[in-house]
Amino acid sequence: MLDGLLVNSASPSAKRSIVAAMSDIYVRQFALAVRMGNRSKAFAILERARGRSTADFLRTSAHRATEAPNETPADREITNLQLRLLHSTSITERKQILADLFDTEQKRNLELGAQTRPSPTHRIRLSELRRLLRSDELLLEYVVSDAGSYCLAVSRSHSAVIRLTKGRRALEGAVRSYLTAVQGKKEVAAEARQLYSILFQTIPEIRSKLRLIVVPDGPLNLLPFDSLRDQDDRYALYSHIISYAPSATVLCALRTAHRKRRALLPFLGVGDVAYTSNLELTAQNTNPSHPTEIARGVYDLAGAHFAELPGTRQEIMELGRIFGSKSILLMGSGASEAAFKAQKLSQFRVIHLAVHSVAAPKYPERSALVLGSDPQNREDGLLQAREITALPLNAELVTLSACDTGTGKLEGEEGTDSLERSFLIAGARTVVATLWGANDIFTPALIKAFYMHLSNHEDKGAALRNAKLDVLRQFGQGLHPFYWAGFMMDGDSASRVSSSIQ
Repeated sequence: MLDGLLVNSASPSAKRSIVAAMSDIYVRQFALAVRMGNRSKAFAILERARGRSTADFLRTSAHRATEAPNETPADREITNLQLRLLHSTSITERKQILADLFDTEQKRNLELGAQTRPSPTHRIRLSELRRLLRSDELLLEYVVSDAGSYCLAVSRSHSAVIRLTKGRRALEGAVRSYLTAVQGKKEVAAEARQLYSILFQTIPEIRSKLRLIVVPDGPLNLLPFDSLRDQDDRYALYSHIISYAPSATVLCALRTAHRKRRALLPFLGVGDVAYTSNLELTAQNTNPSHPTEIARGVYDLAGAHFAELPGTRQEIMELGRIFGSKSILLMGSGASEAAFKAQKLSQFRVIHLAVHSVAAPKYPERSALVLGSDPQNREDGLLQAREITALPLNAELVTLSACDTGTGKLEGEEGTDSLERSFLIAGARTVVATLWGANDIFTPALIKAFYMHLSNHEDKGAALRNAKLDVLRQFGQGLHPFYWAGFMMDGDSASRVSSSIQ
């Protein structure tokens, strides 16, 4: 019955909501299979729910046309309403616009429902996953529930279900304490050691594997695993390349998908957007020791104002030099939503966006990257999740150098409804996103090091890990995790970017 509901879902958002509402059914059935000693069945149950919308819509994006689809009347009306909303100062008017916006979004969902829906993707079997994994990889699929928590650990040669020592309530408390301390730039060593003990210590194969692929659950979706500390008080970053995936099925789809066309252009960079809002009402300085530091990201769409991000011009220009003369750089007044959409997006191997972001936890499809607006083309400047999923991407890597692009509404066993997930659905093979704010002091150093390692033909996961290690060497081993641990990699981390980097 659940599969029937999911097959008939009109959009990724609708599918995620169904899985979230029914998550307890999947978790209880998983626990039953574990008690019966049937690992293959337990794994299959998880894969029916995990990353379900991403997996199903990935199949659609693999056969998508190379041009973005035409806007529907509802899409145009949503843009018009948001343009009014961004310029309205009347509380009464704003309430009416928001009500109209909600109604139009529901109309759009009905229009999507009338279109062809994606066919369910083949869910990978445990034996298939073991053949897919490299000899140095270990996939860790976590299950967090009130009745008990588990880790299903899978390598090429072995699989096991490990019962964790803590249930949902304890894990939620431990993760919340850790994140509160990290984002407050307070001492976090004790919390990091406790989480390492719970999540890693009881899994024997971890010690022999370089690459860990984490499929998180519940509060673990918000946790940077590479910042956890082992019994020797060393970050997991020092001993492992850690990446993430919505599910094993999504990982398989990303690694094995046959792409009919090869992207010909090396790099598309977007930054130094011409934000025209009042700087005093925008992104707040979160580090009193660096009074000129600017945090990227705005958390409220209604009445939001956006500060200039002057450091992003240098960031984009340096990346352009790394990728060579065929790079396309959109900066200043050219970094608009209309200009971005006008590019042949399917032709770029790497896309990098250094911009503000807007989070909308209650309505995830409104979450957006903030580019320049273009009144002539009736673009509001908000590249929203609903628009991102329809983009015809063919990128080997998308980097979202903006705040909170890896977080969003937790949708039960489906995972996080985030901007990062939208780019995977659109066709990106790998996405680098953030779990909290990116700043203009340490982020450029990390980003530059990441791309320099890519230019040395390192795989994407190794390049991000080595970039973080470079930052720790440059600024000191005691540098707080807030400044480096927030960047995470989702998707296929073991592949390299095609050899077009100069």
